[in-house]
Amino acid sequence: MGDVAGLREAWGAVERWLAVHAPRTREAVARPGGEAAVAEVEAAVGAALPEDVAEWYRLAGGVRFEVFHLAGQLIPPWYDPYPVDEAVDMWRMRQEVLADFVPAEDQEQLEGFLRDISALPAGTPGPEHDLPVWIPAWWPFAGDGGGGGLLIDLRAGPGRGSVLSFDRESNPRGPLWPSLTALWSDVAHRLPTPNGAVPDPVAEVWNPSSE
Repeated sequence: MGDVAGLREAWGAVERWLAVHAPRTREAVARPGGEAAVAEVEAAVGAALPEDVAEWYRLAGGVRFEVFHLAGQLIPPWYDPYPVDEAVDMWRMRQEVLADFVPAEDQEQLEGFLRDISALPAGTPGPEHDLPVWIPAWWPFAGDGGGGGLLIDLRAGPGRGSVLSFDRESNPRGPLWPSLTALWSDVAHRLPTPNGAVPDPVAEVWNPSSE
């Protein structure tokens, strides 16, 4: 279900570090959407979010830069969490592109294939050698600016809430983290010593090390 207390602690550490060392990035973190944001996501996917995922949307609204080239990456190596509206758009777009790509005579076969993937336990990677697909239980959480990103797996099973990676050319891989709490705990752990050294405060956008 997710460790809500751990999520709050980890995200709080991230915010405090950014406020000192990367205030411009901190300013780009959108205001939290609160319960309305949680309700919007849950309405889209038709299921309750893991508790730590819901809590994060109560605390933060994703990263929104007014100028694209200023975008820093909060999540190593190159991901930024989507604002809720962008996540909803990405979630819908991935499914629509797949439906448009497959010929009408193959739609029934596609639907059966997607049902089979949806029935697998959460945390199971996507099929390796098939065309990229998308199921409603994959929630896009963060993007890399090039059509790839991180998703939260909302399928049933002990791995529900795990974080996988995706891109435009292959199916999701991972999981990279067992939960969103684990993701932000990892980021918070890296902050004090990116590249092995405590950084000086900076005014510009910060990009955490993935080393």
